[in-house]
Amino acid sequence: MSYFHKYKSFEFQTIILMKDNFNDNSIDNNLWTLTNPNSLISEVNNRIEISNPHTGSIANFSNKLESVKTISSGQAVGSCFLDWTVPNTSESAGGIILWVDNNNYISITSRSTNGQFRILLRQAGVLVYDLSSDISKGTNIKITYDISTFLIKLYYWSNGWVQMGTTQTYNIGNNVKIVLSTSDEATFTGANIIQIDDLFFTNKEFTTQYPR
Repeated sequence: MSYFHKYKSFEFQTIILMKDNFNDNSIDNNLWTLTNPNSLISEVNNRIEISNPHTGSIANFSNKLESVKTISSGQAVGSCFLDWTVPNTSESAGGIILWVDNNNYISITSRSTNGQFRILLRQAGVLVYDLSSDISKGTNIKITYDISTFLIKLYYWSNGWVQMGTTQTYNIGNNVKIVLSTSDEATFTGANIIQIDDLFFTNKEFTTQYPR
């Protein structure tokens, strides 16, 4: 079931602009714009599945789910449960992105071969931050971007939000969306399925596992 509304928590003063638990086997066109020329993205098994091919490569963001909602001021915060089958790839193979355009974005993606997260940050087309973490897949992750101060933080959930890497300061622009994408310029030599569930898009940081 998908939800598209504003809900204000007086405790955290967070507005949930969008949430989707992907449990009805149908992509909600009120929430998402689907670009899927290779038929790789589907809502099945109570989640989003992004199936990367056995061999070859896929252009960056050529297959994607792009949120209808945009945040243009304050904070943009995206979170979801992210898992994948371990592939054999030369690069990261897809995940969740706070996205302005193809040259300006923050992503947490699957890392090649070893089942851990990789963080990529591009500003004006330049890869300015690249962190291969030691955090294992199959947990909730969160990306925060302050549009006013340009502070960027990335987290995983382990009985509380734990920061991955260090705080970054880059202006990637405003009009931020959530994108779920097949790849970040991956070249595949083995099949891979990205699995995404329990997605939230809010205008403010939250400290609980799910915003409220």
